[in-house]
Amino acid sequence: MNVQKIDYQAAIGLTIVREDDTIETIIARAGHYMFEAKKSPDQQVIGDYSELN
Repeated sequence: MNVQKIDYQAAIGLTIVREDDTIETIIARAGHYMFEAKKSPDQQVIGDYSELN
């Protein structure tokens, strides 16, 4: 059996849905955090989840 190694990376943007959000603002904010995560050479999850505290 021929096994091939596959390398991958993940960049994930998370956001909290706010009362005044629209689908557009939710997607835009999550997209912003995803692109911030992509700037890093490490795999990361970035978001506004710090607002939960």
